[in-house]
Amino acid sequence: MEDPDAFSHPYLDIYRTATASIVQGYPDGSYHPAETVTRAQMAVYISRALAGADWMVPEPAVSPSFPDVPAEPTILGDAAAGQAAYAICVACHGARGEGNEQLGGPRLAGQSDWYLVRQLRNYQQGLRGYATADIFGKQMKPMAETLVDDKAIVDVVTYISSFR
Repeated sequence: MEDPDAFSHPYLDIYRTATASIVQGYPDGSYHPAETVTRAQMAVYISRALAGADWMVPEPAVSPSFPDVPAEPTILGDAAAGQAAYAICVACHGARGEGNEQLGGPRLAGQSDWYLVRQLRNYQQGLRGYATADIFGKQMKPMAETLVDDKAIVDVVTYISSFR
């Protein structure tokens, strides 16, 4: 897709957000509207938009302003079977779901069980882990595919939910 011209639908929105320093184009002055946006880039856009401009984005707080409260379980599976299935997850997510930043494994402990189930299904269905730039997603997709059915997913998520 070519950069939008002045008569295209998104042009005015791009112009407004660019002049407000919310989005920036590429060094050559182009915008590349068909390029994939990463979650990190989207966080920058949202932060800038909420603040009103790039230079108005506040510095992050020194510590979180809310307590880390684990989500209560909403599903019940076989935690022992889940523990066995979780063995391959330990390298990236840690023995107690604490995560491993160097390997791109996010923290799982305390996460809502329904969310974990949804994400595992998304990997299995090809909704996650397919994008070329999603290196960690591409690593996770075959791991999620080792869970052979919904029972296996519920079991491993039940085990993960036991991490407190």
